[in-house]
Amino acid sequence: YSILEIGFSTFFLNRTNRSGIIDKAGPIGGFKQNGNYLIDCRFNKESLIKKIVQISNLKENIEVYNMDALEFIDKVLMKRRSVFTFFDPPYYKKGSGLYTNYYLHEDHHNLANYIQRKLKNRKWIITYDKCDEIKKMYDNLVFKEINLNYSLQNKKTAIEYMFYSKAIKSKGAIYGNYSKY
Repeated sequence: YSILEIGFSTFFLNRTNRSGIIDKAGPIGGFKQNGNYLIDCRFNKESLIKKIVQISNLKENIEVYNMDALEFIDKVLMKRRSVFTFFDPPYYKKGSGLYTNYYLHEDHHNLANYIQRKLKNRKWIITYDKCDEIKKMYDNLVFKEINLNYSLQNKKTAIEYMFYSKAIKSKGAIYGNYSKY
């Protein structure tokens, strides 16, 4: 399969599956399509096309890497001065049940220390599931709790932490209405 076919397949599964795209995944609405939500409830073609076009318009300014975070910091970020980085590590509490490659406590701790030491004067944001262990790792940083509606199985809003570097001057500009995503 081509990289485009693999990319579209992953995108499609992300929008039509519940509980991820691997292991425990299944179609939204179940295989019999008799659930409260059906397979297409998150596949609004027009809205998705609009988002893809918006991202496409910025493609010259976007780079995606498939690297270990610490390696990425050393090999990519340390060679560049004026760059904004968004880190989205695996969830702390439920990571082992969601991802093939998840972090152990030590991995999260190492990442927190590495980012704060190596990227002290750089612009970056990192998001995490809300838990005391993570809050302790980033306790010297300002953070925001953000509400996310990302589950079809319950109506509860999940809360995540967004920590940001001290180099980001306009804190208000980085917060939006994330519930629509």
